[in-house]
Amino acid sequence: MNQQQKAYAMARVSSILNKKGSELKARFTTKGKSLTFVEKCRLIRNGGAELLPDSQLSTWTDLKDAFLWGQHEIQDHFDQSAYDSAIEPFQAEATRIQDQLMLGDAEEALKLIQAFESKAE
Repeated sequence: MNQQQKAYAMARVSSILNKKGSELKARFTTKGKSLTFVEKCRLIRNGGAELLPDSQLSTWTDLKDAFLWGQHEIQDHFDQSAYDSAIEPFQAEATRIQDQLMLGDAEEALKLIQAFESKAE
């Protein structure tokens, strides 16, 4: 296997691993909730949004940043430990294939890449 072929094969393994990583990140991310401008206005008018304490306000505080939105707005949550557990076998397999590419024969490496691609789908 020449240098270009090795580079291509390594890039392919990385691409498969990145695709699987993206899928797993999406799976282990719980979407949050954001309020629209209209929803924030309604909450303020109805008393559903609490004003920050005076110590956290200044004349430079934007009105949109002056309220505690509490349970009304929730940030996305990513479960890093679950992701790490799920991606680890794929990373190990990618490393094994890359080792085979650099140190072994081309036909075996191609078979490993094809098997890895099937496993990652």
